Amino acid sequence: MVSEDHQCAGWLEVFYNGTWGSVCRSPIEDITVSVICRQLACGDSGTLNSSVGLREGSRPKWVDGICCQKTDTSLALSF
Repeated sequence: MVSEDHQCAGWLEVFYNGTWGSVCRSPIEDITVSVICRQLACGDSGTLNSSVGLREGSRPKWVDGICCQKTDTSLALSF
């Protein structure tokens, strides 16, 4: 993910049960990327570069299919 102002960039991962894991193998809508950017204090919007391969390796895939609403203010996950 890259913020609109290019100040924030990196992999989106989740720390769960003592292990870092991948987030989103499927496409993420723009509104969801915006919610994530705001929550990470990276501005109001950003982009997800789908041409970059996932950073998988031996990491588990903890989360997929994230879809935020326009009214969401943060990305809250329950496992």
